[in-house]
Amino acid sequence: MGWADFDHPITDSYGRKLIYHGGSFEIMVLSWAPGDYTTIHDHGASQWGAVQCFGEAEDYMYTLTDGVLQTQKRLEFSSAQVKAVADNMIHQMGNPGQSAFLSLHVYGGENPNSSITSNTRIFDLFEGSIQRTDGAGFFCLPEAEIKERHYGLQADANTTLRHHEKMRDRICRILAVQDNPLLRSKLAVLDKQMSQLK
Repeated sequence: MGWADFDHPITDSYGRKLIYHGGSFEIMVLSWAPGDYTTIHDHGASQWGAVQCFGEAEDYMYTLTDGVLQTQKRLEFSSAQVKAVADNMIHQMGNPGQSAFLSLHVYGGENPNSSITSNTRIFDLFEGSIQRTDGAGFFCLPEAEIKERHYGLQADANTTLRHHEKMRDRICRILAVQDNPLLRSKLAVLDKQMSQLK
């Protein structure tokens, strides 16, 4: 499987390969090792899309109203199922199982664009901000990949706890293979915040 990237860098929340750019649309293959999750994000400049999973995935859908993020519902992907991606969709997708799998993603818009998913919003409930990036929906993006951020984001307790659990898992995976004082500090604060939410 030439497009598979299950051994993606540990700082990447999942494997992500652009396989075709057609001007007004792009096709990507994402690789999901067990426990891989995106952060909560939208799809930037894209206006439509579709996703086909080749494994068992879960997808949390969110609404943003007056700066407050809330979980709308949890969806399950069965293998080979195809789902549409709306232009205003905010979600978090991941692999809750023990088997790795791939997914095929098509995103597009009405006008040709060098990066269909540019200007993606990342909803970081740890720092209470919405970040803009032209990169992927990874946890703990390097500062160089964050174009701008707007503070004031809030969420209900269950949404915040789930976000923190997934962020904590990714940080622990990173720290297991490389030391990072900033992430160690973030982990300590996360643990404190999570204990207050439970």
